[in-house]
Amino acid sequence: MIASRFNVLSPLEVWHGDALVSIPAGRARILLATLLLRANQPVTADELVDRLWDGAAPNPDRAKATLQMVVRRLRQALGEANVVRTTTGGYLAELPPHALDLHEFRALAARGRFAEALELWRGTPLSDVPSDSLRHDDVEPLLEERLGVLERRFDAELAAGRGAGHVAELRSLTKQHPLRERFWAQLITALRMSGRRAEALTAYAEMRTVLTTELGVEPGADLRALHAALLAEDDGAAPSVRLRDHLPRDLPDFTGRADELAAVARVADRGLVCAVDGMAGVGKTAFAVHAAHLLSDRYPDGRFYIDLHGYTEGREPRESLDALAVLLYSLGVPRERVPVGPDERVALWRSEVAGLRAVVVLDNAFDAAQVRPLLPATPGCLVIVTSRRRLVGLDGSHALSLPVLPEPVAVDLFRQVAGRTSLDAATLTRLVELCGHLPLAIRLAAARLHHRAAWSAEYLIDRMRDERRRLREFAADDRDVASAFAVSYRTLDDVQRRVFRALGHHVGEDVDRYSGAALSGLPADVVDEVLGALVEVNLVEEPRQGRFRLHDLVRQYAQGTAEPDHAAVVRLLDYYLAAVKVGDEVLYPHRPRLPVRTTDGSLELPGLDTAGPAVEWFEAERENIAAAVRHAARTGLDEHAWQLPYLLWGFYYHGGHVPDWISTHEIALDATVRLGDDRARARVLSGLAGGYWACGRNEEALVRYREAHALMEAGGEHAPASVLLGNICACLDHLGRYEEALEHAERGVRIQREKGFPAHLAATLRNAAAALTKLGRHEESIERFREAIEASAQVRDDHAEAAVLMEVARPLSALGREDEALDSAMRALAAMERLADATAAAEAANVVAEIHRKEGRLDEALDYFRRTLGTLDQATIPWVHAAALAGMADVFDRRGDRATAAEHRRRAIDLYERLDSDRAAELRALAEKGG
Repeated sequence: MIASRFNVLSPLEVWHGDALVSIPAGRARILLATLLLRANQPVTADELVDRLWDGAAPNPDRAKATLQMVVRRLRQALGEANVVRTTTGGYLAELPPHALDLHEFRALAARGRFAEALELWRGTPLSDVPSDSLRHDDVEPLLEERLGVLERRFDAELAAGRGAGHVAELRSLTKQHPLRERFWAQLITALRMSGRRAEALTAYAEMRTVLTTELGVEPGADLRALHAALLAEDDGAAPSVRLRDHLPRDLPDFTGRADELAAVARVADRGLVCAVDGMAGVGKTAFAVHAAHLLSDRYPDGRFYIDLHGYTEGREPRESLDALAVLLYSLGVPRERVPVGPDERVALWRSEVAGLRAVVVLDNAFDAAQVRPLLPATPGCLVIVTSRRRLVGLDGSHALSLPVLPEPVAVDLFRQVAGRTSLDAATLTRLVELCGHLPLAIRLAAARLHHRAAWSAEYLIDRMRDERRRLREFAADDRDVASAFAVSYRTLDDVQRRVFRALGHHVGEDVDRYSGAALSGLPADVVDEVLGALVEVNLVEEPRQGRFRLHDLVRQYAQGTAEPDHAAVVRLLDYYLAAVKVGDEVLYPHRPRLPVRTTDGSLELPGLDTAGPAVEWFEAERENIAAAVRHAARTGLDEHAWQLPYLLWGFYYHGGHVPDWISTHEIALDATVRLGDDRARARVLSGLAGGYWACGRNEEALVRYREAHALMEAGGEHAPASVLLGNICACLDHLGRYEEALEHAERGVRIQREKGFPAHLAATLRNAAAALTKLGRHEESIERFREAIEASAQVRDDHAEAAVLMEVARPLSALGREDEALDSAMRALAAMERLADATAAAEAANVVAEIHRKEGRLDEALDYFRRTLGTLDQATIPWVHAAALAGMADVFDRRGDRATAAEHRRRAIDLYERLDSDRAAELRALAEKGG
């Protein structure tokens, strides 16, 4: 999408991409200028008529008709750059961010980037727009606004000790604006800081003459105080301002970090040291220098900077003794006065800065020991230390870790450096994603785009998308992202390097101590300690306690430090398989399983002995395991590719993670076909069918269950085949085919009783009872549920018993036995929460809510329906959400809140239609009747 730009800080201009748009002379220009000056704010037709005729409009009706004609003409002229929108009673110019130079001017000024803001002025605003009222009402205030920013700019330059370079400009401004006292004060201060005391006194006298002659007033208090200070100085003495400025140049396009800059300001207020850390390339030096410049007006005695070379390519960290000498020279201490001994140098440095108000930037420190001797001993100085290492040993400091840039700031930085205003938001977002939101990478990539005019943004994206060469795109002259990472890597010891390289082989997003141990082949305790050390030097991030990850670009670097290690990846997949097997057995201890790949027992596993820790671990590793399944399938590890999803079925059902459930089982199915293993294929087909059923794809689920059933029967596996009859019953139940459902479940019950297969008898009996409930045969249903409870007790299956308690509440309620129904449903809910089964707990909450709703306890019903909605994502188990929404709609109807009821009913209908359920038509008919 080609962007449009509008300029009002000059003759009126409209650009669409690189093309200048021609705007008709006369009223069309007045109209556009007026709307742009009030961009994104409605302007009434009356105001516009007044502006277009300069307050002397003819017949009002005729004027408004003419206004409409002018609007049409303007829109036609603007073409694709049209931003004029009709509002109630008027019009507005609807502009996106960065489209209007006036908005950019104000935004830059607000961020203290005064020089950039003033560069946007390219003449007198709207000098080609023929309107006296516009010049009086709008242009004159704009000119005053510009002068205010000029004043703020000179204040900042003077505070930074750069007054000498602005004397000529300030002399010119005092001639242009002789009654503006602030420009005179700035000129006098600049002359004084330059040692030109006599000229400063002459300027004061000239200013006083102007004020007394023109206005009959004396200079203000600030100017009089400045004059008194000049008189108090000796002619031959140096100016009273003792300023030494050794700060590097501030980046003119420094972007973002408002919160972090505010934190430094608070540190300054408290008299603390600010220790800034972050990964290579995150912009620590630029940040520290920018913060020092911003706060320099508080520190009139000096701004000092030293690079400690803690992480500099080809250099050893600077010795503290050497750093002290450099700082003392910066203070003006003669070389012959600098002591040789370290203690004497520290003492002299601290005595020299005692009582001073100065900023000291200690950049690129290696560790706290290097920094401690350089810290002033008395308050008054602001010390900003930067390091790739977290300086936890620097007592009395405030730690500030710089993250990568958030997307809007990263996009803004890329746009500024690239200088291509036509780049659309989606393209910029993709570019900064590929840069990992890392400031150094963004600057280097954007600079390449800026200097390679023949390159399109899409071409650069294609180059960066190639992971084998991505890091090479972030290099220019002596700056190189890969080299910056390499400096950090070389500070590691051998064990730390081994773990770091191993992390590059990880197939997922993050690791814990156990998966890191599997990758590296080291004990988990050692890996835990090493991961902590890697966090301290900002090579590894710890987004959550005990979970560690590499930044995308650091991962690319880690992968390049070692050859591919197939054995490490196999160890990782073996670890996941072993841990998933343990966790699955905890969640579903009575589930018969096929044998899976086993290890030699050397892999350390987390403690997954109860449902809570097991589910917590599954949730933490869910995305990693899904990535492991995909990797296994891509690399020919088909055993892992089918066994991991097969064992994950219970967790996916527990947590309602249906998209992962389906996607991993589809991969697993292909793996079993490649292996030619029909037993495995039947199990995976069954698991895949369960995923389809959970999200309402019942016809597909039915097909897959029947395929699995046929394979099991053909292989003589009658027990698991009988279980599938109960699952087929559940699908038919959801399809409204209750008689067929009952028939399949009863067949399964008979086979399991005849053949002696007790493990899944409770589940099959429950399916049969649910079908009986749908058929209205409630007494028979309750009897079947009673048998199911006995069957679950026989094999001590708490999960199966809780599921039966939930389901039996429905026929009990239908028979009017509400107390029994509520007691049963509440017991089921408590059990499912104890077993950490989110899906079943959500359904049980629905059952409890329905009982309360039926009994007229509307507040309680709403509480439990909301509990359901807060438990699961509606995209995963939609029929549970749909039931809750439909129930809530009825509650709101009963309360007389028709609008809220209609909204909930609409959402329920949408879900039921996606499920192809008859309930959608029922709810729609109810809505048409008015609830």
